[in-house]
Amino acid sequence: MAVPLSTILEVEPFGDSSATRATFAGLEIPCEDVAEFEVVKAVEDQNGRKVELPLSIFEANNPELAKMSVAGER
Repeated sequence: MAVPLSTILEVEPFGDSSATRATFAGLEIPCEDVAEFEVVKAVEDQNGRKVELPLSIFEANNPELAKMSVAGER
């Protein structure tokens, strides 16, 4: 049974130089029954302005505990 859950994952700024072209972030969800989740939207704060990012720039790194996917990646 799929249960919709809305969680915000905040990460440090990245992508402004070759040294910070990528970042990794961890998401902890207080539900032991989560087997799979999907990223459906990404928004960047650019000087106080919210800009939606294309999901095509994200790559799912599937850990053993929960399968992760990015919307439109199938």
